Amino acid sequence: MTALFIRVLLGMLFLGLMYWVLWKLLPRKLFTFVGAFVVLALIGLSFYNPAQVVSVPDPIWKLFIFPFQPLGIALILSGVSLFQILPSGTNKTIKNLMLISFGLLLLCSMPISTEYLVNFYEQGSYPKPDDPIPQAPVIVLMGHGTTETTLPFKDAIQLTETGDRLLYTVILYRQQNQKPKVIISAGERDYLQGEQKNRLEANDISNILEDLGVDEGNIRLESVSRDIRSSAVKVKELLDKEGLGEQQIILVTSAIKMRRSRLAFEKIGLNVTPAPTDFHGLPDNEALKRRLSVDDFLPTVEALSLSSNIIEDSFGFIYYFVRGWISISL
Repeated sequence: MTALFIRVLLGMLFLGLMYWVLWKLLPRKLFTFVGAFVVLALIGLSFYNPAQVVSVPDPIWKLFIFPFQPLGIALILSGVSLFQILPSGTNKTIKNLMLISFGLLLLCSMPISTEYLVNFYEQGSYPKPDDPIPQAPVIVLMGHGTTETTLPFKDAIQLTETGDRLLYTVILYRQQNQKPKVIISAGERDYLQGEQKNRLEANDISNILEDLGVDEGNIRLESVSRDIRSSAVKVKELLDKEGLGEQQIILVTSAIKMRRSRLAFEKIGLNVTPAPTDFHGLPDNEALKRRLSVDDFLPTVEALSLSSNIIEDSFGFIYYFVRGWISISL
């Protein structure tokens, strides 16, 4: 009985909060009575007879929870402010700046627009079915940011969202007829304090690769670099020391960073076969296409983060070109 009372109380609180957001905080012109009634009814039904395995559809739930997320709150409040300012006689410059900032934030956080952006940016990285990865004596893994440090209460090393680079490296390692050298390029975690050995990301990556079947004797660590350029330089020094500087290498990194990485490695004289992973988009394929849904038009932090990563790499690409660290054919 107590549990039922708590569920009813929470349900009423939820509905009351939603009512306040729809009818008190936002201008009534933005919502019709019918639309608000439908949303409130769906939310109310989701709390009815919770013993049944019936819930609000995922798009409806995301639409409901959106105004309570930080990104949703920021967009809604910005939109309300813009809605109030545009008809007024406020300074034209302020209007334009608010309109640009709101439009940019909205566009960069919508999955549908981010998908077009990432497809355009990754299109040169999609592997061709007729171009399999060749046999090579060296695999270079760009491991920066693929792992998190081991927590005191956990035995396992944590992988980040780019951690599939490690798994792909192991797959490529097993595909080679003769076991290649695997160079792990990953520097210190600068955001941590403590003993250096505990801050070296390359050590953690090496432990994971060994657990997945890569021979310890075939692993080489490059733990000094901080970025793509310094990785290329240090890897070249390591390869020259082992007499492999002229050999073909397989370069593994995220698809977004692959073009800049490949050009940076080639600039210093390495023979590179790109092996991108961590794709976010879908190649142009008639047999497999993305289906549009309501989710694609609801701004998300993930989409905003992905847009930011693409913009950051674009500026990095321009910077590398200006510094002469990469060459492109015009």
